[in-house]
Amino acid sequence: MYEEYFLSEIENMCPRGSFNIVQSRKKRFVFSLLIATLCVSVIVPIALGISAQVTASAALSRTDSLTATMNKQEGQLEEIAEKLNLHAHAIEELQDGINSFRSKFDAHEKDYNILKARQSSASFIISYVTSKLLDAKPLIRDTARKWKQHKLNIPFFEYLNVSMDCGQDCPLNHGYAQSCRLSSDRKKLHLQFTVPIVNQTLKLVEADPFRILHQTENSNCSVEYSGPRNAIMSTNKNCVYSVNLDFHDIILSPPSKCQPVIEEERSKYFHVARCYPKRENDALEFVQVLFIYFIPCRYQMSVI
Repeated sequence: MYEEYFLSEIENMCPRGSFNIVQSRKKRFVFSLLIATLCVSVIVPIALGISAQVTASAALSRTDSLTATMNKQEGQLEEIAEKLNLHAHAIEELQDGINSFRSKFDAHEKDYNILKARQSSASFIISYVTSKLLDAKPLIRDTARKWKQHKLNIPFFEYLNVSMDCGQDCPLNHGYAQSCRLSSDRKKLHLQFTVPIVNQTLKLVEADPFRILHQTENSNCSVEYSGPRNAIMSTNKNCVYSVNLDFHDIILSPPSKCQPVIEEERSKYFHVARCYPKRENDALEFVQVLFIYFIPCRYQMSVI
């Protein structure tokens, strides 16, 4: 979405270019093999003759056979003990694996709880970023159209959170777009434009005069204003820079010096337009209602 709605549109407007676990061990099982020694007591009755000797020989033969059987069973028990030791080692390794798994499970459970707690704020951030990206596409296209006309689009600068150090003294609506470039890695945008600096001490005033009644003994005369339509005045000094200016939305600062206002010359800005014989209630013709605006207001304009 960032690629489609923002970067691609910026690149269309400004081509790329260069510029300046704790483990626990169980106690080992020790298999104790208790080998019982089979004691065979052979009671040989003392007898006389050949029958006693044969009985003793038979008993000795049985003892040898029993010893061999015991030796075989002892070997089998040793094999069982070895297998039990192997099983004990495998159980120990399994226990270590269970402990490691438990530790990892606890870590994942902690991460899940943190993610769950942050879900609402993350959802808000994602929604906000998505809405901003959706707004970017038509905004950048509108900016590109105005840029080709050498105009600046103020909402575009607000979208990028770009502000001028000069603040209100250099309004962007009077700026002149020149060129723009996107860096090769598409991480930096270079915009080149110029904006005028406003002189806040100069004000444009426009004349909105009254008609004045001048009476003589037998006649009434209309005195009207014939001075400048407008003038640039300084708020720091009692002087005037220029008069009778033709302007649209911007005025360049006059190159001339500020001329002082001469009180004696103010009368030359009024003249007698016409005179006629007095009539009853003819003074009512000079009743005028004018809208008065305080500076700064409708008749104020910043001068550059």
